[in-house]
Amino acid sequence: MQLYCYAILASFFFLFGCSKKQEPGPSALEASKELETQASQGDADAQFSLGMMYYHGAEELKQDYVKAYAYLQLASKEPSIKELAPVQEALTDLGNSLNSEQKKNAQELISKIQK
Repeated sequence: MQLYCYAILASFFFLFGCSKKQEPGPSALEASKELETQASQGDADAQFSLGMMYYHGAEELKQDYVKAYAYLQLASKEPSIKELAPVQEALTDLGNSLNSEQKKNAQELISKIQK
């Protein structure tokens, strides 16, 4: 009988866990707001994260190649980030895809972010 009770108890913990439910993390939109604050303070990791989020799009954060190009340009000033293959590929793709007006808008955004 005792073994039977332990088996039921073990099954219960296996099926339902013994810890609280974890709250979902912030949405991509919420995360982007915090990352934008950090990026404007010169945080290259935040700039990289934002650049990739805008490049690929993330949840309700829509793809925006101008913002992606701006943030990745800023992040790539950090040598360890500049060397990353995804950054090089994204910057090459964006450099070939954006027209001169879009690149100008990206440069204006870079100036705005650095203020």
